[in-house]
Amino acid sequence: MISPLDIDHQMQEGASLGGEDVAGLSLPDCTLLISSCDRYADLWIPYFTLLRRRWSDCPFPVVLITEDQFPAIQGVRALGLGSGLDWSSLMIRALDAIDSPYVLLTLEDFFLRKEVDSARILALFEEVQRKQLRMLRLIPRPGPTTVIPGVSEYGAIASTALYRVSTQASFWHVETLRQLLVIGETAWEFEVNGTKRSGEYDGFAAVWLDALPYWHHVVERGKWFPWDAWQFSRLDIGVNLSARSVMSMGETVRYAIHKTTGRYVARMPKKLRRALKPLARLLGMVG
Repeated sequence: MISPLDIDHQMQEGASLGGEDVAGLSLPDCTLLISSCDRYADLWIPYFTLLRRRWSDCPFPVVLITEDQFPAIQGVRALGLGSGLDWSSLMIRALDAIDSPYVLLTLEDFFLRKEVDSARILALFEEVQRKQLRMLRLIPRPGPTTVIPGVSEYGAIASTALYRVSTQASFWHVETLRQLLVIGETAWEFEVNGTKRSGEYDGFAAVWLDALPYWHHVVERGKWFPWDAWQFSRLDIGVNLSARSVMSMGETVRYAIHKTTGRYVARMPKKLRRALKPLARLLGMVG
């Protein structure tokens, strides 16, 4: 088992993270920004170990949002923004600390599951700049709603689309992201309310096929998914199962039911959703 004190040693494998030239290109206009907080510090070692193994030629400077901790991770700038802040306040402070006009925003539990195609990522970022996109989601969760003539890699997201704004890995124009953030909101509230606020903006898009291959988060409500705990603990990347529990069978079943029914519930009239909420709370599907 790898301890936090071993993080520098663990991160020695491969090339340095962030800002390296790829095929002669250097892209300081974008920062890879990992949203996190100190409660998830046990995920930093496995996350960055996988990032080094599976995206060793990452061309962007790498920045990690932390509160009071400053982990010594080679090639990673930890921000240390202070404790007691909500998700959106941390994000606003992080954007204030970054000089680049774009960020590739991702989360600390989006573990890479296979090699990243840097050439494809760079081509997509060039599209973001050339087409002046405000946001380009790098995984179709959810995907595009509209085909763009002559464009095969990605499509547009309609202003009325559910979760037009999400915390899935995306290129963001920093000023647009800043305009959509409201102090006091959680990540989930940002997705819901930010989607409503985004209606006045165009330039939202998503890829048709995964460009950043993490597929799904590995932690739900602070606990490991059982299948991810099993898979990643076998890779010798520093997973510490004593620092974070694994979802029970009952929790896993409730999660599966919630995910299966959630997409239909979201389309129900508000009155019906409110009527069903006590039942969902009884079943443990909502807090």
